[in-house]
Amino acid sequence: MDEKYQSAIMQQKIHGGKITLYLLSGLTSELDDRSYYFRYPHPFKRGYVRRSTKTNDYSEACRVAINAYEQMKVKEHLGIQSDGVTLKKLAQTFFPQLSQVEATVIMRNEKYKKWLLPYFKNRDLYNINNDDLWAYVRWRNDNWTPKPQNPDGIAVTTILNELALMRTLLNRAFKKRQILALPVFPTKGEMERRNLKNILFTEGQHIRGWWDDDQQEAITKWQRQFRLKWLASMDHDKGIDIGNRQRIDETGGSRWSKICFYMWIKLVKSSGVRSTELRQFSIGTVQPFFDGNTGRTYTQLLITRKMSKTNRTREVICNDVDTIYNYWQDFKYEWERKFGVPPDDDAWAFPMVSDPHGPKPMGITQSFFRHIRRLDNECGLVVSETRNKFDQRRRTISLYSIRKLYISKCLENPKLTPFIVAENAGTSLSQIKSAYMIDINKKHRDLFCAAVLHIRELNAEADQEGSSE
Repeated sequence: MDEKYQSAIMQQKIHGGKITLYLLSGLTSELDDRSYYFRYPHPFKRGYVRRSTKTNDYSEACRVAINAYEQMKVKEHLGIQSDGVTLKKLAQTFFPQLSQVEATVIMRNEKYKKWLLPYFKNRDLYNINNDDLWAYVRWRNDNWTPKPQNPDGIAVTTILNELALMRTLLNRAFKKRQILALPVFPTKGEMERRNLKNILFTEGQHIRGWWDDDQQEAITKWQRQFRLKWLASMDHDKGIDIGNRQRIDETGGSRWSKICFYMWIKLVKSSGVRSTELRQFSIGTVQPFFDGNTGRTYTQLLITRKMSKTNRTREVICNDVDTIYNYWQDFKYEWERKFGVPPDDDAWAFPMVSDPHGPKPMGITQSFFRHIRRLDNECGLVVSETRNKFDQRRRTISLYSIRKLYISKCLENPKLTPFIVAENAGTSLSQIKSAYMIDINKKHRDLFCAAVLHIRELNAEADQEGSSE
């Protein structure tokens, strides 16, 4: 007798003869589990669906079997495949159809692999409901542990972004009839009312670090000093006597990495580009732009769809006229000095040192943090962190903090509308409104009133000139 042999005994027809309920008979060592099993004809292919009821109670076994059969009939009616749908299957099916921008793919995979998949695992999502999503929110709240980047809790926007990815997958699954119904997703307000202690509902502008006036002044001073050292280093390369002028000190980092760090700050501070976009800069991204109205040359950054987090092409005008473009010419000299060949326009601006012509550029986040901590000593003032006046806790400065500083300065400009600022920064009006606490209606109203007054003044001047003639 085969050791794995088992046969069905005590077979009974239930539910009008549509389902067969039975026990398994085999070796004595295999009879510990005397749960009832059931089977019924497979609706989509030849053979039977066989399952365990996981109970030895006859009435409960009948209920489980009939419930499974009725769910299968509903799936058959709707054309839904019977094998079940897991989060992994949805990701394999729909991720290739979503945006393939590198930064977006990285963030999407992090949400999926780090949080969604460990919770939902191989569970069948056919009957997913509102309670399942709230259970996920509670799981995120209960499993939070303090970390340097979030010592006080999880930002509510982090969880909302994870749920947004889940919503995208479930929406597509519902259209393909892979799930029975779309659940209602938790909102920020509902989460706040449930008193989830480890979830932060603080406004966005208080979550990230920023520079105060003294820190901004210290950074500006450091930039001027570093530029002078850079010019001295290049003159020394050319054999020019630099006298007592200081060159770039390569202690604590190479000349190349320090110049890259300097250019990251200059670029983000003058244009507000995201760090994910900055990482994918090519040499040809930075271009001169001549404006016929002002008769001036400006620096223009060409952000392609591949670089953009929002999958949109845009042209960014830097706020320091042509300074960045002039610095970029010196940066191309440093690129050639580092890698031994002149860079093409398509070459990575910030390539991996080990593979400058490889398929991926260098990762800039860790290098940025390493260098900005070094500036604490050079500036004589802590610039790598900022004191949050709302909770008296230091927060780390990132490239995103500098982007935020750029957007804040633009919003203070009376001649720039929030819409223009949003377009130049590659964001939306709703994000500007929520993250920077801008009353967009008031801002537009003030600008429009000023424009109306300006037109009336022009008309009055024209009428005065006409009457004088």
